[in-house]
Amino acid sequence: MKHSRWMAAGHEGLHDQGKLTVEYLNNARVTQFGLSGYSSWIANTFQPAWTGFDTAFAAWLNPATRTQLIITTLTNAERTFAEAYMQMYNILRSSPLITDTDMEAMGLPKHPSGDRTPTPVPTTYPDYTVDTSVIRQLAVHFRDHNSESRAKPEGVHGVEIKWGFGGALLPADGEELPNSVFDTHSPYTITFAGSERGRTVYFCLRWENTRGEKGPWSEVVSAVVP
Repeated sequence: MKHSRWMAAGHEGLHDQGKLTVEYLNNARVTQFGLSGYSSWIANTFQPAWTGFDTAFAAWLNPATRTQLIITTLTNAERTFAEAYMQMYNILRSSPLITDTDMEAMGLPKHPSGDRTPTPVPTTYPDYTVDTSVIRQLAVHFRDHNSESRAKPEGVHGVEIKWGFGGALLPADGEELPNSVFDTHSPYTITFAGSERGRTVYFCLRWENTRGEKGPWSEVVSAVVP
């Protein structure tokens, strides 16, 4: 499986490199590096991707458990981890608080010369639709404003989605909505309880760059839980 040039080749190489990054990037260093805004993404996306790869790798490494199913599982887990690892690398190299010594300790390349150009703050907001075709689910499909492409704007890591149940009064913007989630790939799906069917849910979105800086809010949209 081919990866980015900075990623180590082979199952063993990528696993050794990933282990260095995961073990070095503890909670204290996440705070120290100014990455607290990514804590949820790290806990819910990056760490599970690593755990899945690590578990499959251990089974693959043992000849007694290296079945065709394990080989397939490892291939899929490696692909998932490599995608999350690429996002993590982009986040890490964008932080001015991370030194070349830190990067080397994590098994990653030093900052290239001139690589400290500030990531732009998002200036646009997401356009989005809410899919209500599945019972008890609302799927938020998002892309950049007035864009036909699904690509995120330059420097954008993902989208903050604010949502909440409401009544007749339309919230002014996302600040008035109680629930916040972060997502890097469209769509984002929320599953509701059966007792919540028929309730109105309001949404508001904004882009967030790799430094945790946020763009303007989108317009508020409502949908009814099917």
